[in-house]
Amino acid sequence: VDLKFLVHGIVCGAAYWLAQAPLFQYYTIRFLLFELSTPWMNLRHLCDLFHAPKPLSALASLGLMVSFLGCRIAYGISLGYDFTTFLLGLVQTQADPRSRSDNVPAVEVLYFCVSAVVSMCSLNLLWLLLALFSSKQGRKELIGEGQGAVEGKKNR
Repeated sequence: VDLKFLVHGIVCGAAYWLAQAPLFQYYTIRFLLFELSTPWMNLRHLCDLFHAPKPLSALASLGLMVSFLGCRIAYGISLGYDFTTFLLGLVQTQADPRSRSDNVPAVEVLYFCVSAVVSMCSLNLLWLLLALFSSKQGRKELIGEGQGAVEGKKNR
């Protein structure tokens, strides 16, 4: 079991579960668009793994690039800004005892959602920078698939 993916899955699942308050559903369904890049990433990985023909590999790379830049970067950052602004407005509303509502989640949940959105957008930017400025070998080592990781698996 890859611990990084397990932690990622638990944190994303918790964030999505907490964001199921009726007033958040406008945003949560839109954040799921981030996952449009996942099938392209998996296809690209399979093309590399099985030495697929160049046209298929190029199509997978193009699909990943377009979906990642479009969904996670361009749309994702603007959506993250809108949602964070919305959440911080709710925090201010909940902080005032005269305007507090039982229909709005607790301030702690709102702050968790803000931190989840900020970290999600930051992680997407980090992945973009890694894709742009690091070598293929450097990316593999960073995510644990490099030569050292292969040798480590052989020694087990």
